[in-house]
Amino acid sequence: MPHNTLPVGTIREYKRKGSPPRTRIKIKVGSHTLWEDYPRYVYRTNKGPIPEGKCVLHKDGDPRNFDPKNLVLGTIADAAYLWAARNPEKAMGTKAGIRRGNLRAKKRAVARRLSGEIMPSMWYTRDPVKREIHGPHGKQYRDAVAYLGFVRRRHYLPCYLGRPGHTPMEAAILTVLAREPEREWPLQPLTTAVREVNVSHGYENQWLSEVVNDVLGRLAKRGLVATRKGDDGHSLRRIAPDAIATETPVELRRPIRGKEIPKWEEDGYRLIVPDVSAMIAEIKGLE
Repeated sequence: MPHNTLPVGTIREYKRKGSPPRTRIKIKVGSHTLWEDYPRYVYRTNKGPIPEGKCVLHKDGDPRNFDPKNLVLGTIADAAYLWAARNPEKAMGTKAGIRRGNLRAKKRAVARRLSGEIMPSMWYTRDPVKREIHGPHGKQYRDAVAYLGFVRRRHYLPCYLGRPGHTPMEAAILTVLAREPEREWPLQPLTTAVREVNVSHGYENQWLSEVVNDVLGRLAKRGLVATRKGDDGHSLRRIAPDAIATETPVELRRPIRGKEIPKWEEDGYRLIVPDVSAMIAEIKGLE
């Protein structure tokens, strides 16, 4: 063992600039040693285990008072509340700093929207009827989908393909089969075509042929897909006449990335400056 190794049970205080000191104790867990916060060690050894998500707080606010009676459990929010109550001037300064940061961020966002600046990583929506692009709506795909009126992403693809009563995979399969109603599809080519529909509409997951086969079985039981054995013994599928009759494709607004906008602008689409009145009202409330 090196001569400068500290023994188990050593207590050390770490001073931090602008923050109260932090005290730790060296303990042994199995064959390993580690440093644990001393307040947690005192609480655990005197009062019992500490639940997940809880921290140990000093009732009197003194970080050097390790009396078990002075240690209580709380959350990070409790710790922030106690700190603000004991340091009102610093708390007001922190609140003012957060307010100034929010104000600057909102002003920059309004300026970008009014100038028509394109945010490459943001999601927008493309309206093929009015040939307009709206946004940005956010960095997450669900933000753009929520703007389209769908709470979940799985609701989008069936509606876009004109089959809102189906799951995304069912809608993709029926769409592929309806393109060539007279064709009888083997499983593997059908799976490849379904994957192409899947990827072209912004879905990244790749559906396996086994899963597609299970969904085809469900559609066959509902009378939407006709199945027969081919000469080689493999199953061949084609869409049922009733399924073709019920298909009603619709043109919906689609989510697109900001980096795709120049391509659509060349095709005649125009970027619509969004309404920023609500953001301006928030800015006035922060000033």
